[in-house]
Amino acid sequence: MLAFLVAFLAAGLLVKAFTSYANDFVDPDYIISGNFPPTTGGAQETITQWALEFASKGPWTVLNKTVVPPSGDMHDYMSWAPYSWPNCTGVGNTTELLPQQIWKECPYETRDGMFNPDGRLINDVGAFSDLADAVLYNSISHAFQDQPTSIYSQNVVNFLKVWFLNNDTRMNPNLNYAQMKRGPDGQIGEHTGILDLKCFTKIASGILILRQGLSVDYTSEINSQMLEWSGEYITWLESAAIALEEARSANNHGSFYYNQLAALKIIVNDLPGARNVTDTYFRTLYPSQIEASGEQPLEAARTRPYHYRAYNLAAMITNARLAEYAVPSSPVWNSTSSTGGTIKTALDFAMGISANSSGENSYSAELYPNIAAVASIYGDEEGRYTSFLNAADSGYVEQPYFLWNQPLAGGTVTTADSGTPNKGFRTPLARIGWLELAIGVVVGLLERSSIAVTDQILMNQICPIKSMRSQATESSPLTIPSATEAILSIPPEISADIFIWVDILNERNRCFDTPWILSQVCGHWRDIALSFPQLWSRVHITGRRKLHSLGLLARLHATLARARSYPLWIEYSETADPGVHVWPVLLAHCAHWKTVSIFFLTPEFPSRLPGKQYSFPLLESLDFRFDRYMVRGFSIQENALDGFSTAPRLRQVSLYGIRSPSCLKLPWSQLTTIDLACGTDRDEMQILLKTSNLQRVLLLLDHEIGVPLPGPVVQSSLRSMETWDVSPLQYFTLPNLEVLNVVYTDDPSPIPIIHSFISRSQCALRTFHLNGLEISEDLHKTLLDLPSIEDLRLEFSCTVPRSFEAFMRFLTYPEARQSAVLPRLKDLHLVHHGFDDPLLDHTFVDMIRSRRCGLQPSLELLQSLICEHVIDGLQPSDVSFLREVEEEGLKLYVNVSCDIDYGSCPW
Repeated sequence: MLAFLVAFLAAGLLVKAFTSYANDFVDPDYIISGNFPPTTGGAQETITQWALEFASKGPWTVLNKTVVPPSGDMHDYMSWAPYSWPNCTGVGNTTELLPQQIWKECPYETRDGMFNPDGRLINDVGAFSDLADAVLYNSISHAFQDQPTSIYSQNVVNFLKVWFLNNDTRMNPNLNYAQMKRGPDGQIGEHTGILDLKCFTKIASGILILRQGLSVDYTSEINSQMLEWSGEYITWLESAAIALEEARSANNHGSFYYNQLAALKIIVNDLPGARNVTDTYFRTLYPSQIEASGEQPLEAARTRPYHYRAYNLAAMITNARLAEYAVPSSPVWNSTSSTGGTIKTALDFAMGISANSSGENSYSAELYPNIAAVASIYGDEEGRYTSFLNAADSGYVEQPYFLWNQPLAGGTVTTADSGTPNKGFRTPLARIGWLELAIGVVVGLLERSSIAVTDQILMNQICPIKSMRSQATESSPLTIPSATEAILSIPPEISADIFIWVDILNERNRCFDTPWILSQVCGHWRDIALSFPQLWSRVHITGRRKLHSLGLLARLHATLARARSYPLWIEYSETADPGVHVWPVLLAHCAHWKTVSIFFLTPEFPSRLPGKQYSFPLLESLDFRFDRYMVRGFSIQENALDGFSTAPRLRQVSLYGIRSPSCLKLPWSQLTTIDLACGTDRDEMQILLKTSNLQRVLLLLDHEIGVPLPGPVVQSSLRSMETWDVSPLQYFTLPNLEVLNVVYTDDPSPIPIIHSFISRSQCALRTFHLNGLEISEDLHKTLLDLPSIEDLRLEFSCTVPRSFEAFMRFLTYPEARQSAVLPRLKDLHLVHHGFDDPLLDHTFVDMIRSRRCGLQPSLELLQSLICEHVIDGLQPSDVSFLREVEEEGLKLYVNVSCDIDYGSCPW
């Protein structure tokens, strides 16, 4: 079993090798709905992995080329004809020609299917291909999150802005210099260059997913700009001579032209225009592209016939999908060529010819997405398509195309009469019982890792589940007795992945059943769950939901009852529970709470909190807050939180908007983290005196002025303090403090209070963040008392002339034999609030040089530096030095006087 576990984990960590599909249009409505069959989990994982992989490469821009287009405008897209080769025999040169001379002096000739390797020295075409895939996969990954914003949607918007919209980096909306044939008679684009942007369909899918999914990152302003750019490019595609010549191309070039134009019409919301574009294709080009046998004669005549058959099939399928999206009732999938051929017969013919017959083994996978598409549209009654995919690529269920080509074997297959499209099929989770969902996830995971599974015992355990699942139908679903025994026989070692998949599926579909499903999946589920806190079951009662119906409440209650001692993450808002119907159900299962956040609104709610008769054996974190802002907080009874006072594992408490929080009865002495945004200075002092094991505190209070308090008290356990201003530092001595963050201060002179605190505490601060101060001699003196600082962030102003220069000199390492200021400093972040005036001095660079070059052995090397204001007065040698130290590893972000952000720091 140990061998199986290692193999299983190794299989789970593998990243599917990236493949850029020739083209496709993914229905945004299907993606936004989130109604994916459970067995598409592997495909979803691959999509997310590829999205992140692309995000690390982007953004892309047409400015990233080393050759200037003939127009002289680097914003013009440019590429060289891929099959074009120089013939320099008649040039008459006496010395070897430089590449630039060859490009302009030698005539070029076409060798079909033979790539000239120097054609990608200018790689706008590769950049656009990567852009299209990045937009598609990041948009789909964003939809998986079911949130208005995500890192994926932010990636997409960034990529679109850099390539299309930003004035400094945008592409001009034309392809005047695409696939130029070089030579003395060249230097203008060819009609074949229109093919370079064929994957606009992928970008269209991505934009529609964000736009129709109401992503807050894809703003109306960005949408308007994309509509404007796309409209200008449509005008060029419909009027430029080389574009119109491409539209008349009878082979795949023409097919892909219509892909691109129809997708752009959809982007600008011109669905009738998109329908007209696809109708034109199926009326003019399509009839001559497929013979009765299914052969594609124009593609078969090329030097790589297997590749070109698959290539044009992708274009035909994409045109059909665009037509169906523009007009859902369109009979486009039944379109026939002049000899009776269809997309299906073209695929069937292509499948019958081996890639090896033309020496194209490396292209064999190009046909697989087309097979999946045809199977999902026309059905696979005889299992021919599925058998082909299983034999050719047993991991096809992990390919992204498996997600949007459903139904397909490996998922749920519905059959149809041969040649008749199975239109509009989507598998809502409502049709899959909660138990079948669990089984589907388990079986899907095991099928994904079947290559690594060598333990026959395990496969014997899974076979009954497969058998029962295949026999279950909507009218006769699986029952608990018939499946529980088989599920419980699954070894617990694989349960971590099962937790992830079931939790994701249920969270996306707003199910309540995660705890019970997990309890059935693995006999040791509770112990494993406690080891993976990120996989706790989540119950969110937030927003304005109608959850008070008897049926939903009964279901929630039954689900939580099944969970038993499974740890729960509860987030509850009183505003989402009109009449407080759901709260009693949650309260009845409070013994299973591990993390709870409660947002209350009415004065009556605190009386409904659990009393001492309740127990919380698993509770570790309590967040309790009044859901409206009040200056001094809302008053509640001192015993309101009594029920939590005996929670043995409670370590973290957050209290917001509550008056006199120090009077509440909580297990203060065992708490290690407190977030406090309520009460008074006296509350702060009393709470810190009660918390002998406190490690971190956040104090966000409006501190009172002139209120007498006892002298500074000692709190020796605290390691990290974040406070709204410097007032609390007057009342405490914190000898073991390592992190101090003063969020904001309107005190004109906060440094004396801080200096007094540091001198009194004698603490070895490692991180020090201070906002809203004036650079002064007092600051210098304070930092001299902090030799242990490793991370320093200062938000400051410089109203005193040359104070920044003095501060830079202060931070500059001195010559040997003198004491160094902040000898352990690794990370420095400076934010200057004097936005009207640049910081004038090259002493800034001298400071960096002193902390990077020729250091004494006892001094720390500066590792990151951020300066969020313009540094002026730098000499060319200064800028060269900044480039050098960045290349040597300094994470650097500096605004220099040329208004260019010079740096690579990721923050």
